[in-house]
Amino acid sequence: MPDDSSQPSVPPIDPQPAAPPARKRLAYLYSRYPYFSQTFCDTEMLALQARGWDLVVGSIYPPEDSFRHQRLDGLAAPVLYAPPPPALAALEKAARADGRWPEAMVARHEKAYGASYQPKVRARNALYFAEQFKRFGVEHVHVHFANRATHTALFLKELTGLPFSFTTHGQDFMVDLGSDALLKEMCDAAAFIVSVCDYSRDLLAQKCPEAASKMVRIYNGMEPGDFPGARPPVMNRPPGPTRLLSIGRLIEFKGFHRLIEAVGMAKQKGADLSLRIVGEGPWRDQLQGQIDSLGLNHAITLVGRRSLEEVAGEFAEAEAFALACVVDSKGASDLLPTVITEAMLNALPVISTTVAGVPEMIEHGRTGYIVAPNDVEAFAAALVRISSYPAHALAMGDSGRRLASDRFAVANTIAQLTAKFSEAGTTQPAPAAQVVNPVVWGFYDLALPDRLKWLEREQAPLSELDGRVVAAGGRADEKALQTLGKTVWDLEWLPDGIVLESEWRMRAPWRAQLEALRTDLATSVDGEVFLRAARRAVWLAVRISRSQEPPRLLYGPGGEEALTVWLASRLTGVPCAAAFEEGTRWSTQILRRMAGEAQSVSDASGKVEGSRDVIGHALESQNADAKPANGKSSNDNEKTSGRTFINWLQRIRVTPKATSDLAAQGTPPAPVPAAKTALETDSDSVSTDA
Repeated sequence: MPDDSSQPSVPPIDPQPAAPPARKRLAYLYSRYPYFSQTFCDTEMLALQARGWDLVVGSIYPPEDSFRHQRLDGLAAPVLYAPPPPALAALEKAARADGRWPEAMVARHEKAYGASYQPKVRARNALYFAEQFKRFGVEHVHVHFANRATHTALFLKELTGLPFSFTTHGQDFMVDLGSDALLKEMCDAAAFIVSVCDYSRDLLAQKCPEAASKMVRIYNGMEPGDFPGARPPVMNRPPGPTRLLSIGRLIEFKGFHRLIEAVGMAKQKGADLSLRIVGEGPWRDQLQGQIDSLGLNHAITLVGRRSLEEVAGEFAEAEAFALACVVDSKGASDLLPTVITEAMLNALPVISTTVAGVPEMIEHGRTGYIVAPNDVEAFAAALVRISSYPAHALAMGDSGRRLASDRFAVANTIAQLTAKFSEAGTTQPAPAAQVVNPVVWGFYDLALPDRLKWLEREQAPLSELDGRVVAAGGRADEKALQTLGKTVWDLEWLPDGIVLESEWRMRAPWRAQLEALRTDLATSVDGEVFLRAARRAVWLAVRISRSQEPPRLLYGPGGEEALTVWLASRLTGVPCAAAFEEGTRWSTQILRRMAGEAQSVSDASGKVEGSRDVIGHALESQNADAKPANGKSSNDNEKTSGRTFINWLQRIRVTPKATSDLAAQGTPPAPVPAAKTALETDSDSVSTDA
């Protein structure tokens, strides 16, 4: 059994460390975020946030589906997603032109590890996040899992010198990574490496002995106060079978097939048991077939995936927790199952196996029972004991809660982690000059006609105003994107549609507001176009709510983008400016509705009464067929157009709207500062704020 009196992995640390000396940025980089089963990552980031750390999240790939845990609403960090492949290719071309492409490292990794490790893709993603993290003043990057994200962090360090650390979880470096040589390079380059249990740390040190001094064991932490206290006395127990619970992905190494066998065997020995298995995965059909063949349908239920709130209800109804972990046919296994900690904090006795770090969690006979993996008979005997002696089971649950509240309390684990960040030099604030809070956010759909040309022209004027451009580029042509040249460095990209759909589903008040508006607009705007713009607007509103300072203006260069920023303006209270292109097919009704509420409008459509300035790309459209006058070249016309555009933006007096619906999301909008910026001049305003 584990002996807590042995030398600790880190020196004792005050569980309530002082807040960081100044607000600074720590980036978390994931291969895919969020992932519904990796709740320990969310717990860690929320705990850092609560202790004053300023976070930004990067995700190389979008989530697999739109499922979200509700508590993610509390994460204040902006979540940035890598751009679509055509945009990444454009980044590579721009980097080659600037001499920033890590050609030697890409070639070395391809030769050493093989093309399947996709070093070119890792380099492309590193280029994007290098630029984004620089804008946010990031000083250090932390990664969970020794996988694609940590490989990307290697390239990120090569490009920028930005230090990184990573947390290993077991299967990632034992099986999934597939290269001890790459693992060694990761460990050698990292500032420090976290392992989530002693078993994992020792195994990692065997593989990478030169980096052993940088390895530290820090358990996945949890907040004991988030879980209920003691269980009701045994005499208050309702009649019926002993209620068992198990939770996890339906995959081989979770051992559900062994658990089902053990329940069947325990019932044959006279134990009255029921089992609910919460989770989804590729083994579902196989497990259901096993349940059917053993005639256990009345006793065992595959519940499917559940939210954290629903899982809390499952724990409340259970009397014991069981997880029959095994090593699978590929050599992978569970390492330190978070669900066991959750069960212990719910005061449940736990029955599991001696796989990997599980013995560091359970004290045999005191907080539960552990048996050898694949020993179905021994597992069944433990289930019989739990069912036969409910008072002892209750006492083991109470002991387990006390143990988990000490060993796995997030106050202790986060103190250890922040100490490592401090040792790595992540306590100094980033230079103020590095962190720019954009005054204007422009939104461009680069798949629409002429947008690439407009963006190429308008990016420089926007930059003069500390502008940020959010681009939708999933449908854009790769060769066309490459014409942007250096402009591609300055873009933030709209994430994959699954992210937009997730935010849309999670933000019920905003969704209801926009759906009501859609009904009010009736046929003045196409329903498909509106709902696409609405999902984009909700994402923009979330992104704005997670900014240190909100933008002072949202800008849409054409009809569909104008619709998006108008809707986002309604949700956040941030004023918008819109440009309606010449020849637009949009109805006069919707154009006038948007124009009436916009802070300022550039109308080249001729459909808005009392149309105002025609600027930027609209001016170019008007002059497109005109011959150069007074000897001016087309480049002169472009300069004139860009100047007219910036003059138009500078004449807008930006004032906040009277109301905002951010409060409906529990996130009040940040006040717009009173001080004037480049957008507030003393010249005449063209505002028609409704």
